[in-house]
Amino acid sequence: MTIHVKGMLYGVLFAEIPGRLAFPRHDAAALSMIGNHAAATLLISEVMANDAVADPPRVGARLPKESFRVVHHTVDDSVLIDNDYVIRDVAGRLLVYLLERYLVEGRAEFSNREIRLAAELRLPDFKNNLEARLLLLRQRLERNAARCAWSAWVGSLSVFR
Repeated sequence: MTIHVKGMLYGVLFAEIPGRLAFPRHDAAALSMIGNHAAATLLISEVMANDAVADPPRVGARLPKESFRVVHHTVDDSVLIDNDYVIRDVAGRLLVYLLERYLVEGRAEFSNREIRLAAELRLPDFKNNLEARLLLLRQRLERNAARCAWSAWVGSLSVFR
């Protein structure tokens, strides 16, 4: 498994098991989490070493008053927030993409064109139904946001044509 942060390769996590293609799903998910944690740790240590100061969030981007935990399972692109299932597949990748952009760049506004051109989303070339997927994602987030700490982020998110 390769470890990527912001599109850059930071390392490779290698694990072996005696049988061929014998990793159970829960082991693969655990390795994925370990790899993501290692990547985040590497990025944080690099930022601290360079004594970098993060840019403040842009106007309109509101940080939630409470923190929340996001888990992304790359096997099926399912996303859990505070241990509650939110969404999976293409819409899950969309959510992870939007969250990463929010955290890295402080942005909460995105254009359809930008999303369509984002290679990491791996959108289908033909009939990607982006608008329908975004609508489903917004409905899921709004339905769950009322009881969650991440409602402020959902309220600040907007996608336009």
